[in-house]
Amino acid sequence: MNVDAIIESAVFKTGDSVYLQVQLISTRPVEDHIWAQDYKRDTRHILSLYGDLAKTVAREVEIQLTPQEDKYLTHEQTVDPEAYKAYLNGQFHWNKLSKAGMDGAEYYYTLSRTIDPNYALAYAGLASVALVRAQFGLVPIVKQQLRYNVP
Repeated sequence: MNVDAIIESAVFKTGDSVYLQVQLISTRPVEDHIWAQDYKRDTRHILSLYGDLAKTVAREVEIQLTPQEDKYLTHEQTVDPEAYKAYLNGQFHWNKLSKAGMDGAEYYYTLSRTIDPNYALAYAGLASVALVRAQFGLVPIVKQQLRYNVP
């Protein structure tokens, strides 16, 4: 793969909590364990967990973040756990890159948007469904319209 290191992780969900176990492994010159850390967050704060993880990995591999990058990764954003779960289900279906997959993805992205109308990733998911449908020739580009009205 021609990389210097890989990140390996495991995610567990129990009740309203998410547990993330992460380790950074060097691949050169030989495989070697560099760092590991466990994270625990309320599911509403899953997005801040990603920011904390990115900052920690950057520090471990000695990358200096700009003040803007640090601010972006520190931004506290909450998400409704059910909206996030629906979004992830949409991602699962989207990754099938098929007509049936796009139909499933649209359903789950719309569900996510319905649960939390302010959740931007749900709208981005719907836009990506429209794009893939057009690219795959599943609908004419100029006549593309999602079945659900997006405000």
